[in-house]
Amino acid sequence: MKLKKITKDDIVTVARRLLSSQPAVAARGDLRKMPSLEYIQAGLIDSEGKMPSGRKLSLFR
Repeated sequence: MKLKKITKDDIVTVARRLLSSQPAVAARGDLRKMPSLEYIQAGLIDSEGKMPSGRKLSLFR
């Protein structure tokens, strides 16, 4: 099976490629409290997945 041939390094390579470009963001509802694209991107590239200000936000619901 091809899935068994996927290595940790393969996953890291793909993740780095995805995180090196600007993310696409979709939202609905009241957007007044939505963080800026730069803020979201900083949270995505943080090694621990933390937002810059420590503010608790859920990027995925």
